[in-house]
Amino acid sequence: MAGAAGAGMLSAGRGGVHLLGLLAATLAGCGEAAPANDPCGAAHFAGLVGTSATAFEPPEGLRVRIVGPGDMVTMDHDPARLNLRTDRQGLIQSLDCG
Repeated sequence: MAGAAGAGMLSAGRGGVHLLGLLAATLAGCGEAAPANDPCGAAHFAGLVGTSATAFEPPEGLRVRIVGPGDMVTMDHDPARLNLRTDRQGLIQSLDCG
């Protein structure tokens, strides 16, 4: 009996794997995966690149840290904090969470 059940599973296995792959690909496109990778919303502020960091007025409740070249910063990682990485003139070069 066990052999017959196993044989049935093997014969449907290829189609099952294909269906599983299709299901995984479909689910990967659903929902918003960005918050897990972008908890501070850095992507939302991407338009700030090239502008003055000191002119940025963050929304209420958003923690922001401005980091210039050679600046010493604490190593505490805060995923909800937006880091504005600037050049020597104070222009935003990149944004990230931490």
